Amino acid sequence: MQKKDLVIRVARWALLLEEFDYVIEHRYGTRMTHVDALSRSPIDIFCISFDNILPRLKSAQDNDNEVKAIKELLRISAYEDYCDRNGILYKFVEGKELVVVCLTTKSREDHIQLRPLYPDKSEKRKEGGLLHPLQKEDTPLHTYHIDHMGPLESTNKNYKYVLAIIDAFTKFVWIYPTKITTSAEVIAKLEIQKAVFGSPFQIISDRGTAFTSGDFADYCAKAKIKNHAIMTGLPKANGQIERINQTIISVL
Repeated sequence: MQKKDLVIRVARWALLLEEFDYVIEHRYGTRMTHVDALSRSPIDIFCISFDNILPRLKSAQDNDNEVKAIKELLRISAYEDYCDRNGILYKFVEGKELVVVCLTTKSREDHIQLRPLYPDKSEKRKEGGLLHPLQKEDTPLHTYHIDHMGPLESTNKNYKYVLAIIDAFTKFVWIYPTKITTSAEVIAKLEIQKAVFGSPFQIISDRGTAFTSGDFADYCAKAKIKNHAIMTGLPKANGQIERINQTIISVL
């Protein structure tokens, strides 16, 4: 957070971390082996009971016409990379021997690497959830996108953050240097906006504490402003302000 040369990638990390209250604690490498393991090359380890699974797999294969057809071919000659071992059909893929199963086989609870033979076109797939886009009018000053950026290198007046506000329709941007990122500071800057342009119909922000506090909610209610907080971890939902932040960083 104290880097002077704040590149775009690091700036995005800083923006993401601002959404959380956390304490940084240093630990020696010898105490971080459980975390280091997550960055190492994975090893295929199968912890299963073949006595229970193999009969079920064989039964599923015996009920699949395509699998049975391949098994019949293997009795005559070799066929692609398939092999039949004790009535179980396998296939070699990238140096690994994988069990062939049909997609209708319920085997998710079995900790084993399985390879579907052919996709079942009749398989019912769960449809994705519906998005809920925010309604924006083709009117200036109707919707504000708002966000903090920083901490940046402190100025001689101890400004370390930037509060950026963009009008969704005209794309006009207001930039305010700030020393802190509290809701009181945000409200003060919105009051400056209000004196010239009035209050917007709605404000779109992330879930930073400045925008989710009770004081900010009370201010929006009093000013009859709808405050929409985007989903955590989905910055593109507030993409206009994120794009402006990148421009501000480049200019600085």
